[in-house]
Amino acid sequence: HLIYYNFLFYLALWPFSLFSPLVLGIKVFGLLSIATALTVVYTILRRIRVQQAFFWSVYFLVVLAESGLLVRFLSARPFALAPVLLLLLLYFLYRERRYAAFVVSFAYFYWHTATFFLPVLVSFGYFVIDRYACSKKFDWRLFIWPCAGTTAAVVMSYFIFPGALSYLVGITLPVLIDAAVSGGAGVAEGAEVYGV
Repeated sequence: HLIYYNFLFYLALWPFSLFSPLVLGIKVFGLLSIATALTVVYTILRRIRVQQAFFWSVYFLVVLAESGLLVRFLSARPFALAPVLLLLLLYFLYRERRYAAFVVSFAYFYWHTATFFLPVLVSFGYFVIDRYACSKKFDWRLFIWPCAGTTAAVVMSYFIFPGALSYLVGITLPVLIDAAVSGGAGVAEGAEVYGV
C-alpha cells in the first residue's frame, strides 16, 4: 500500500539495494547525492553567470559541513535531495521555463511526498520577491504551472491509490504541526532504508 509514497526516491535507490553489504550501497547513494547536489549548484551558478561559480559551490559544501547538514545530505533519505529539486524549481522560475517548473513540481511530489506543498510555497515566495522587490510585472503563469504540477501529481496519486493523502493528513501533518510548535518531532529517522 502507499505505492506512490516517495516513489521516485525508492526507484533511484533500487540499484543501490543490489550492493552487498547493503550498507555499502546506501553509503554510495549518499555520496552520489551530495555529488549531484554540488553539480546542480555549480551548473545553476554557471548558467546565471555568477563569477567564480566553482568557488561558491565549494563554499556551499563548506557551509553544509560546518552547519552539520552535510551528514543529512549524505543520508539515503528522500529529504536529502529535495532541496536540490527546489533549487531547480527556482532556477526554472528565474529563467521563465514554465513547463520545466511544472515537471519539477510534479516530480517533487513523488520524490518527497511529505512536503509536497513546498514547490507551491517556493513559487509563491518567488512571486512575492519578483513582484514586490524587483517591482516588475510578474507573469502569473510562473506561479500557476508549479501549482498545476503539484495538483496533477496529487490527482494522479489518487488514481494509483484512492485516498492517497489520508496518510499525509493522518500522520505527516500532525508531525509537521508538532515540529512547528515544539521545535522538534519524535520521528524515527532512516529506518526505512536500513535492514532491521
